[in-house]
Amino acid sequence: MRPKRSFILLIILLIVSFSSAGCVLLPKPGILTLRISPSTVYISESVLMTFTLRERNGVGVSLNYIKMETYNQWGDLKNRVVMKGQEAEQEFFNLFGTHTIRGEETLQATFNTIESTPIGKRVITMGGTGDNGNSTRTSHEYHVKQR
Repeated sequence: MRPKRSFILLIILLIVSFSSAGCVLLPKPGILTLRISPSTVYISESVLMTFTLRERNGVGVSLNYIKMETYNQWGDLKNRVVMKGQEAEQEFFNLFGTHTIRGEETLQATFNTIESTPIGKRVITMGGTGDNGNSTRTSHEYHVKQR
């Protein structure tokens, strides 16, 4: 009975030591990266655009957040659209055919689009909730110019 009690005391001592030193072991978050290509598009011209979303930390993520921001050439925010929950899940499904990404998986979508004014930049943020409950987001920007 004595060795079992010593083992339990050792475990408790280790937990207290790690937590008091700020070394609490937390679940690792999902890490998403987004790449948008091309990085420059032109107003009123048709372009094939590719979105590549990758999870880099081995954690599956339920994709449930999208934010799209439009800035003019002086950097003023002109429009912001935020989608969460089921609305965002539907947009991910429309874009990638799924609203989940497995750990270390890459999703890619290529589509035809025509940009409108204003000249400036667009910032796309995508995110979700990891299998371990942690939220994660990533952003990428592209630029809109006049020829």
